[in-house]
Amino acid sequence: MADTLQEKMVQEAAILYNFVIYVCNDKGKSSFVDIFSKNVQYINSCEEKKLCSLLRLYNTFHDFEPMVLVHLNEFLPLDLRYDITHDPLNVELPPILVEHMATCPELHMAPEEDLYPQTLNLTVLFFVDTLNQIVPQPIAEQFKLLLSRFVQSQPDTSTEVLQFIVQSAELISEFPELLAGLLIHLGVAWQNYAVEMMKFVSIQQIAKAYGVYENVSSQDTFRRIVECIELNKLNDTQLQWRANLILHTQNQTKLMRAQHL
Repeated sequence: MADTLQEKMVQEAAILYNFVIYVCNDKGKSSFVDIFSKNVQYINSCEEKKLCSLLRLYNTFHDFEPMVLVHLNEFLPLDLRYDITHDPLNVELPPILVEHMATCPELHMAPEEDLYPQTLNLTVLFFVDTLNQIVPQPIAEQFKLLLSRFVQSQPDTSTEVLQFIVQSAELISEFPELLAGLLIHLGVAWQNYAVEMMKFVSIQQIAKAYGVYENVSSQDTFRRIVECIELNKLNDTQLQWRANLILHTQNQTKLMRAQHL
């Protein structure tokens, strides 16, 4: 009986894998097959990466092909299963993954920039759009390449995340508003670390200096700050504060590289 059950599970797993291959090839994203295989392997064999892998699979397939997540649910324990509703089909995160996403310093993004509009929330898309609009193209392209490599590497050590923050600061130090916006998406732990230990300025501090701070979400605050830059709303005092902030960010970045990297 046990052998029969095991054989059935193997058969069902093979069916799911073949479905993933078909869907990804049919939609022109064959690289997603490797993403699926790698993260399923982590789910089965690496307890430390299990929750991160489930989030990464969610971000990769939630909009691209949610049926992958529906079928994957059959192999997951109850507390890790995605919340599925039908008519229309919708897949949401279970509480344990919502909590992990809020506290984990890793990015859990799908690893291709052209998926930003599909798999990431609108605030991340807004960040990328802002990058393209206010940063010179060569620097913007370098940063997007850095971001893409960071996501694809699936960083699992603090050193890797710290290195990414420092490299990002080196590239966009003349746009401290963007650096503060980026920290929002690295999670609460890393945002606090960057402000408290690296002495970077938070999005709220910038908003207060620019006179646009209100008790709203960090994402809305970021939008207000970006509007100040895009529409040249800063007065002379605020422009001087910004110039000092740029210098401060550059000095702190050099210090962090010398001390830790």
